[in-house]
Amino acid sequence: MAEKKKKKEEGEGGGGGVSALQALQRDTEGLVDAMRDNVERVAQRGDNVDRLLEKGEQLDQTAQQFERVAVRTERRMLWRNRRMKLIIGAIIVAIVLIVAVAIAVAVHRSGDGDGGQVGPISTPSP
Repeated sequence: MAEKKKKKEEGEGGGGGVSALQALQRDTEGLVDAMRDNVERVAQRGDNVDRLLEKGEQLDQTAQQFERVAVRTERRMLWRNRRMKLIIGAIIVAIVLIVAVAIAVAVHRSGDGDGGQVGPISTPSP
């Protein structure tokens, strides 16, 4: 059976051996070209992986910087909020004191004329 295949490849009269050899060379060249393409693709993928790694490192650095800025901003806002609460509390205390002083002065002025002092209680004689 191998002999029949060999005879078909050689063709009649022995002139077909050259064409079989040429066919094998073409197939080999095709395989070589395919392998070169594959090697180029692998190299390109390697370059792509390197670029992705670089971008990942840059992203990591950016994320760390963002975190530092966010923490700093959060602390600033916390202190700003505390100051605002203290200012509002001081204003409320001042208003309460002003109202209390105004009431005390009003009570003092509207007293019996004796400066708001309570005198002895007089009892009517029988």
